[in-house]
Amino acid sequence: MIQKPPCADWKVWIGPEVEGETQRGEPTLFVREATPYRLNDLLLIECPHIKRVWFCEEFVETPIAEFVVEHVLRTLLQVGVALSIETKPDLIESWATWRKSLPEALRKRISFYFRLRTDWNEGDHICVGPAYSDSIIKIPPASVSPIDYVKDVRIE
Repeated sequence: MIQKPPCADWKVWIGPEVEGETQRGEPTLFVREATPYRLNDLLLIECPHIKRVWFCEEFVETPIAEFVVEHVLRTLLQVGVALSIETKPDLIESWATWRKSLPEALRKRISFYFRLRTDWNEGDHICVGPAYSDSIIKIPPASVSPIDYVKDVRIE
């Protein structure tokens, strides 16, 4: 069995979403490294059928990330955005504050995927939100394995 899929080392690729619960199977452009101009070309010319962009953790932590994500949201009106964010408190707060600064129509097209790089036991719980009004999520069995990424196609 493979330990990590080939896409783990790619800069840009297309594939069905295999993580999460609400958008599984949806064709997605995954971005680890790209300029706004390259994204425009990809989404407007080369892959106009793609309506969702996943910005990987490596991209989200770059100095141009907020600019690029907002550019995609403002210029490609039918495209939704997912941001993969490692759970570093300052990074989470920074992106949450940035999202709040956007108009509501843009905010609704952004999904955060927080990465907890820790070994969890099935049945453990995570609490999200302000104290006394948070949401509690029970950790289910693993739902993704490296083999799930076999349909990914490298662009760069």
